[in-house]
Amino acid sequence: MPRHRVPALLILAIAFLVADADPSLSRNPYKNAFFSVYPAADGTALTDVPSNANHCGVCHFDFDGSGTRNPYGLDVQVGLNSGQYASTADVILAIQDLDSDNDGFSNLVEITDTVNFPNTPTFPGLTAGNVANTVNVNQADLVDFLTPTGGSDTDPPAVTVLTPDGGEIAAATGTVLVTWTADDPSGVTRVDLYLSGDDGGDWEPMARNLPNDGSYLMFVPNYPGDLARIKVSARDGAGNWGEDASNGPFSITPLTTGTAPTTLRDFKMPGTQPLTSGVLEDPGANCVTCHGDYNHAVEPWHNWRGSMMANAMRDPLMLALLAIAEQDAPASGDLCLRCHSPGGWQEGHSFDTSGGMMTAKDRQSVQCDYCHRLVDHSYVPGVSPAADEAILAAIDPLPPAYANGMFVTDPDPIRRGPYADAQADHQFLHSPFHLEAGLCGICHDVSNPAF
Repeated sequence: MPRHRVPALLILAIAFLVADADPSLSRNPYKNAFFSVYPAADGTALTDVPSNANHCGVCHFDFDGSGTRNPYGLDVQVGLNSGQYASTADVILAIQDLDSDNDGFSNLVEITDTVNFPNTPTFPGLTAGNVANTVNVNQADLVDFLTPTGGSDTDPPAVTVLTPDGGEIAAATGTVLVTWTADDPSGVTRVDLYLSGDDGGDWEPMARNLPNDGSYLMFVPNYPGDLARIKVSARDGAGNWGEDASNGPFSITPLTTGTAPTTLRDFKMPGTQPLTSGVLEDPGANCVTCHGDYNHAVEPWHNWRGSMMANAMRDPLMLALLAIAEQDAPASGDLCLRCHSPGGWQEGHSFDTSGGMMTAKDRQSVQCDYCHRLVDHSYVPGVSPAADEAILAAIDPLPPAYANGMFVTDPDPIRRGPYADAQADHQFLHSPFHLEAGLCGICHDVSNPAF
């Protein structure tokens, strides 16, 4: 039997008819993968909104499906580019416990938790802070589906600190076992730990996003005194917070080593503080997927990897000097770590000022996401990115100068750079600060705040 070619127009007509019968068949493979993982989300706002049916807004700011990806779409792209996963569905499963849009709820909760929140599924890549970036959609269609809200459960978890609960003695730069109970009918999804050195007057975060397993071996920073207390805060599945603190103060004994009687209090300076801003991306997992491995002569990744900045926390001479500084002036290593590993410092791995808590990711040193999330502490209306005003308003006190590692970083994963017309798959802001010497001066103008 002779073969006959089917006219191309006929194929297109058949395709459109099939798509009209089942819109899911006209989706791209990424959307198909998403709804294969989360079938219950099909038919919700994540599929259609009145102003744009069968949209691509789960991953893109452009609901027609092109251009800059939102934070969730960027996490999907990074996973796909990494080559670690066999399929798009595997990537989507791998990032379900991330909080891509940094709104306090994991991607899984936003997409699936219809028990605790009546407005879910919500967009895992959109928040009230970035929804203005969306196009080809009426933004009024999105406002009810940005962040889980309106749960009927308003009761906070019942939290009890077990140890230390008063009277204990812990050694500075040692460890203390913090134990607690936290219960809630909606489940406890997150636990944060805080330390006070003034009997509960001020609290400093020591650990964030811990599982509710009832114990954590906490490094004791060099904050000697007799008025230390621990506070445990727990969040339930409905977003309610409960907390409890030690019933009485415990003691942190001072170090007996060192030539100078310094403590970590002597090196505490203004600006972003450990565990108070967003976690910086891992450049070895994220940045390289788009900015590396295409032309070593010009690409940012390869040239940064060989730089002194990329090796600032690997340099054996620096590590030797850090050891001597700690030996002579205990806790002075904090000043070194905040510039040589700003990501590790910001994640609280600097409480051990000798660098003993630093991870492989932290040893990527002065890394991409740090520099590109720096915020100029001196806000100039009409010149600075408008988003910086709210970021700076949340920090007290602000750095008084561009020096001594006193930096401010954007808590959201929005990169800044000197170009207003950059073509990027991620959110970015034009930042004149990234052409100024003050940005470099943050770490390249250093004195000793204790002496």
